[in-house]
Amino acid sequence: IKEIQPSGPYLLGGFSFGATVAIEMARLLQLNGDICDPILSIDGWAFYPKDIQEKVVLDESLIQQHKELSKQYQESGLGNINNLLELQWHRNMMLNQYQINYFDQKIILFKADELLHYFKKMQSPFNHWEKYSNSSIDVFNVPGTHGTILSEPNVKVLAHRLNQCLEKFEWY
Repeated sequence: IKEIQPSGPYLLGGFSFGATVAIEMARLLQLNGDICDPILSIDGWAFYPKDIQEKVVLDESLIQQHKELSKQYQESGLGNINNLLELQWHRNMMLNQYQINYFDQKIILFKADELLHYFKKMQSPFNHWEKYSNSSIDVFNVPGTHGTILSEPNVKVLAHRLNQCLEKFEWY
């Protein structure tokens, strides 16, 4: 980031686990005196439910999601979707091992309207980010689930709400 843009302010964000990565990147940049505010979270959660911390349970859930998306992958020429199971397991393990540090950045959360069944047990209007930040969290609901929020037609709603948020910042 510093090679491409030596000084801030920076706008960081991510989808799912990418939101946690963006928060850590912002923390490191802030330690260096840079400004990273706000952070955009596209249906990112501060932590995952205990249910999906077991590989068998996670795989079962992901297989169902992948069945729904596999046709789109094949049509896009992205290859074998089954290889993503192992990748997602490693991502899940990294998130479960990572200890979120308390942070000061505002979060703009684009939250899927429909929770996947294992997230329903731990519902939170802010996806539990409020436990790690004393800054405000703005929430914008987007139709779909975690797995479909980036697909048509839901991604159009996400893009519209994202643009509305970005227009509020002077540097944009």
